Amino acid sequence: VVRTQSEKTHLEVTVMKTHSSVMIARAALVALVAPSVLAATNATCGTCGTANNCTGCEHPDSGSCGNACCRLDWTVVGPGGWTQVAATLNATLALGGPDGAFTPSMLAEGVPGCADLSSFGHSVIICQFHHTTAGPMHYNDSIALTIAPGAAGGAAVRLFSYSLIGGAYGDSGQNRKNLDMVVQAYTAGIGSDHVESSVVNADESCP
Repeated sequence: VVRTQSEKTHLEVTVMKTHSSVMIARAALVALVAPSVLAATNATCGTCGTANNCTGCEHPDSGSCGNACCRLDWTVVGPGGWTQVAATLNATLALGGPDGAFTPSMLAEGVPGCADLSSFGHSVIICQFHHTTAGPMHYNDSIALTIAPGAAGGAAVRLFSYSLIGGAYGDSGQNRKNLDMVVQAYTAGIGSDHVESSVVNADESCP
């Protein structure tokens, strides 16, 4: 496609405005987080299949997505609604999460961690993080979330974890463990006494 200089300038301005809108939305999310939420504990055992004998590794997957993966649906009813869920997760996981091994990914919207797509006409916040296991291999998994308004002012969250190394037919329960730590990051950040939530399998992965 050949564009005129005027078209190129218009496109560049549009991209700049879009990036600015996303940055403003992200700043609004972070502003919702109480200062106490920003203190990550980093104390949880977060790697399955090692001598650490971590709990929560009882749901291994066997190649459900070609490679090992896990997909869950998480319903949250609690203070602040769906934007608070996103803000809390973005803040706590950016600091490492429960086991200190989470890092935010750079998104197509030009921001790390989570992006609010409301300015594009979608009532959804999309997030991506990576988790690195402990031990000699340091496997990397990709964790993706979509967070949308739920019933009773809560949030409807789709969680997905995928083993990035090829040939991971089995995962020793790591992908489900990754997603359970995402839920833990929220409940620890907001205060578990104030959270009503439920997690169910979204498909046949990580049974």
